[in-house]
Amino acid sequence: ALKAVVRDVPQPIGLSSRVLDNYRYFVEKLQDPSVDLVDVSLGLRKLVVVDVKLTRGIDHPQLVFEAMNSTGRRLSQADLIRNFVLMDLPPNAQEHLYEDYWYPMEELFKGVNEARFDAFVRNYLTLKTGLIPRVGDIYEAFKAYAAELEVAGSSREDLVQDLSKHAQWFAAMALGNEIDVQLRRSFVEIEQLSATVVYPFLLRLYSDYDAGILSKDEFRSILGTITAYWFRRAVCRIPTNILNKTFAGLGRFVDPERYVESFDARLLTFTSSQRFPTDEEFAEALQTGDLYGLQRAPYFFRKMENYGR
Repeated sequence: ALKAVVRDVPQPIGLSSRVLDNYRYFVEKLQDPSVDLVDVSLGLRKLVVVDVKLTRGIDHPQLVFEAMNSTGRRLSQADLIRNFVLMDLPPNAQEHLYEDYWYPMEELFKGVNEARFDAFVRNYLTLKTGLIPRVGDIYEAFKAYAAELEVAGSSREDLVQDLSKHAQWFAAMALGNEIDVQLRRSFVEIEQLSATVVYPFLLRLYSDYDAGILSKDEFRSILGTITAYWFRRAVCRIPTNILNKTFAGLGRFVDPERYVESFDARLLTFTSSQRFPTDEEFAEALQTGDLYGLQRAPYFFRKMENYGR
């Protein structure tokens, strides 16, 4: 969109962009006979364009980028990560990684889902490292993970490819992009329950599903158990603050040869604050608890209303 505006060529058909919206806004304003061109000129005189030239191999472009932006609008963790993985590469490599992998990732999270890019990277790092980075430390955690991969011999392209692949799986589960109707229905229930801390484990499941290790029926069975586990605990008023660590390490207890059985068994062995509420405990809470004051009450009412339909 920007190239088309600068070159004054027709816009691609069907293209929608804030660049175009803003361009049309200024064209309309400047065509207004009541606009004082002196005021416009005085305004343009306040516009400052900064051109920073760096020497490859001597200057560190990422540090310059971070320093220049530290006093302006706070960048998202995704902004910092994008520039980290691209900035010190040769131009051809930059263009290849951006056009083939990073830009399609950004498209997955555009619009109302933009803020979930950071959440996705946090879940990705939790899956890969077993540690849960703080929300404000996602970028630093990503740099540390990238450094470990580099020492192990992995390239920057390997990392971006893997990140892109997991982004597609995350978008299928959390953003409604799943094409299988039955799986999408299960993912919607996870979203309705706001069970976001389960996504590091779900990324592991989707990876095995994509590789053919986990069947669709097995995947749906595990998703159903997670939904029951989460909702029962909500109805029984069991705090959820421990569940981020619970699901971060759950993959270690799964046996790929007996996926569903090993997963179910692990949940049923949890005790105390991690426990899976029994039928009796759940029934008691349903009959005596204030469901109208429950944050996840809409999920319960939808399930009740549509049961058997």
